Order: sequence, then structure tokens, then C-alpha cells
Amino acid sequence: MASEQPKHAVGRPRVFDSSEDVQVAIDAFFAGCDPYVSEVTSLEQSQKTKEQAEVTRKINTMQEPYTMSGWLFNVSIADGPFTRT
Repeated sequence: MASEQPKHAVGRPRVFDSSEDVQVAIDAFFAGCDPYVSEVTSLEQSQKTKEQAEVTRKINTMQEPYTMSGWLFNVSIADGPFTRT
């Protein structure tokens, strides 16, 4: 008889539909935390000629720490610091 009762959804809706979606989010988070080379273009003025020129430089980004709260914020599960209550 218990199987005849309709199931009711409880709790929050799922954030991910499949384990593959979770893995994509995990890979994107780690890739975003890892250091990488970025190209930055800026307009600089020469001290001698006073002419402006566009300069492109390569910069290395810093390694961001892997944190649980960072991952939860990244995938929009948490909107602030992750704390235990």
C-alpha cells in the first residue's frame, strides 16, 4: 500500500542533472584556479617623444587556492562564505 502513495518532491531542486555535469563544473573550477598566462594590452606614452603606443605584455596569474567554499560559490550553490552550523 505504501507504494501507491504519490511521491512528493522535498528539498531544493537539483543543481546538476547528471554526474557528467558535476565533472564539467569541477574541471572548470580547477582550471580557473590554476595559474595561466594572460595577454594584457595597454596604451602607454613614451617619456621622450610623448607619443602613445599600444603595448601587449604577457603576465602570469597567481595560483588560487582550492577551497570548498570557492567551489560552492563558483557553481552557485552558496552565495556567501561556507560555514558549518
